[in-house]
Amino acid sequence: GGSLITPRVQSAIALTLAEPRMRGALTRRELVAVDGTVRPVDFDTVCIHPDPPNARDVAALMRRIIDTHSKSLP
Repeated sequence: GGSLITPRVQSAIALTLAEPRMRGALTRRELVAVDGTVRPVDFDTVCIHPDPPNARDVAALMRRIIDTHSKSLP
């Protein structure tokens, strides 16, 4: 199986990759693992680690995505 864990390293998170992953998790209830495996996902929380230098940008992006998704719900 594939791994869904993002290694905790000091390099920045690619926002262009993180955005479609979060949108897929919210809209299709699935994630694409680092090896390309598609995994179903059910979650209530999102954990953003403070390790990457752009953690604030990641948090702001995730918040915008979640807020936009929530507004589209019936």
